[in-house]
Amino acid sequence: MVENPNNPILNLDVQKMQSWVAPAKLMYQGDKGYRQPFRLTNAWNEYDVKAENLCFSATKPDGQIIEVENEPERFTEQDNIWYFLLPDEVTQKTGSVSCYFYVKDNINNIVASTTKFSYQVEAKFTDEERSVSYVSALERLQKKFEEYIENAKVSINQMTDSSNEVKQEAIDRLNEARQQFESQLNHMINQFAEYQSKYNEFLSTLNQKFDDELVSYQSDYDKWKDSAVKDFEERIKTVTDELTVAEQNQADLKSAIDSAMEAVKKIKDVDFTKYVNKDDFNAALAKINTLANPSIVDNKTDPDSLIEPGVYLAKNGFNFAKGDIPNGYRLDGKTYMAVLEGDNPDNSLNYFQQFMFQATKFDYQCWHRAGYQYGTNAYYTVSFTNLKDIYGSALKQISINGGTPISPDDKGVVNIDIDSVDLANYETKEDANSAHNDLKTEINKRPLTVNNVSPDDKGNIAIAIPDVSKIQQDITTLQNEMEEQKSKVAYHYADTIADGEKFSAANPQVLTGTP
Repeated sequence: MVENPNNPILNLDVQKMQSWVAPAKLMYQGDKGYRQPFRLTNAWNEYDVKAENLCFSATKPDGQIIEVENEPERFTEQDNIWYFLLPDEVTQKTGSVSCYFYVKDNINNIVASTTKFSYQVEAKFTDEERSVSYVSALERLQKKFEEYIENAKVSINQMTDSSNEVKQEAIDRLNEARQQFESQLNHMINQFAEYQSKYNEFLSTLNQKFDDELVSYQSDYDKWKDSAVKDFEERIKTVTDELTVAEQNQADLKSAIDSAMEAVKKIKDVDFTKYVNKDDFNAALAKINTLANPSIVDNKTDPDSLIEPGVYLAKNGFNFAKGDIPNGYRLDGKTYMAVLEGDNPDNSLNYFQQFMFQATKFDYQCWHRAGYQYGTNAYYTVSFTNLKDIYGSALKQISINGGTPISPDDKGVVNIDIDSVDLANYETKEDANSAHNDLKTEINKRPLTVNNVSPDDKGNIAIAIPDVSKIQQDITTLQNEMEEQKSKVAYHYADTIADGEKFSAANPQVLTGTP
C-alpha cells in the first residue's frame, strides 16, 4: 500500500468552461492516504475560499456515493494550491470514480462547483474489498456513539463490585444511549436517502446540461467549420486571382527591373566624391557672410584685426585706438564693415579693402581704407576716409574756365554744349615729330661743308638758318586748343557710386559725380 502520495495538480474552474479537465488518474484498489492538489479559479482568476466552505463529492462505479462536508482538516492550502486528503473509500471498488469539488456558504447553500475529474481504480492482487458509501456526517455520528458505548463498557467494568441497582442503572443508561443512537441513526439514514435522491437529481441535471452543451458545441463547431471552409476557399480564390494578375504583369515587371538595373548601372559610374552632401553644403552656406547674415563681433574688436573677406557687425561699435577714430564715427553705434579681397600685384602681399558703415534715422556715414597683410601683421596704406565728404555733397552749379555757372536738372545732370572745332588745317604733334625726324635725316645726308663753307676750328659752320619760330608757335597754339577741348566735356551726376561707375564706363567722355 502506498502512503501519503500526491496526485498531479488539477486546474479546476467554477465556470466549467471544459467538461473534463484531464484524463482519469490511475489508482489501485485499497490505495490510501492520497492527496489531490488543485488550483481553484473563477474564469481562470484566483477564487478566494476558506477550507470550512470546501466540499467533495464522488460517485463510485457501483453507485455508492462519497460526500465530504464540514471537514476542513482534509483541506490545506500552500502557494495558492489546495491539497485534499482523499477518503479511503474512493479506491474500494474497481472502475471509474467521477468526482468534483463544490463550495457552500455559511448557511450551507451550494454557491459553486467545479468541472468533473475522475480516477480509474484497478484491481489489486488481494481479496476483493467491500464497497460502502462514505458520508462524513454519518461517520461523525457513528464515531460519537461508539465513544458512548465504549465509555458505558468502561463504566460497567468499573462497577463490577457495585450493587445490582447501580448495574441496572448503568444498563438503563446504556440502553437509553443505544436507543438515542438508533433514533438519530434512523434519522440520518432517512436524511441520507434524501441526500441520495437530491444528488441523483442533481447528477441527472448535470448530465443533461452536459449533453445539451455538447450538442451546442457540436452545432457551433459545424457552423465554424462551414464558415472556415468557406473563408479558406475565398482566400484561395483571392490568392489565385492575385497570382494570375502577377503572371500577367510579369513581363512589365521584368522590363521595369531591366530599366532600373540600367539606371543603377549608370549611377555606379558616377563619382560621388566630386559632389558635396547636403549637411556639408548647409554648413558651408551658413559660413557665408552677407548683410543679412554678418559675423557678429563685440565692442572689444579692433578693426585692424579684420582682414579676412566677409561682412562683420559690431552692434556696439568697434574698439578704435584713440588716435585712429575716423571723423564722424560714433563709438557706441551699430557698425557694419565689409572686407573685400584686393589684387595681389607683387605676388607676395595680401591686399584688402575695408568699407565701414553707420546709419541713423536721418543720416549715414561711410568710410574706406586700403591695407595689406605682411606675415601676421596688417598694414594700412591710408587711414579711414569719410566717403561722404568726397561724394556726399550734391552738385549745385558748374562753370567752364570761370564762365557763367550752369545749374543741374532735377536728376543732377548738367548739359554743356561745346562748339565743334575743325582741326583739319592744324598740324598735330605726330606731324611735327615726323617732320623733325625727316629734317634730321635730311641733314645727316648733307656734306660737312655748306655752300663750300667749311667749319671753323670749333666745328661750327656759319650758314643761314631759316626762322622756325613761327612753326613752333603754331604747334604750341594747337596743343593749347586740344587741352581746352578736353576740358570742355559734359558732366553727369549719379545717385549712387554703382550708377556712376556704370555711366562712366559707357560714356568715358562725360564727367560723372556721385553722392
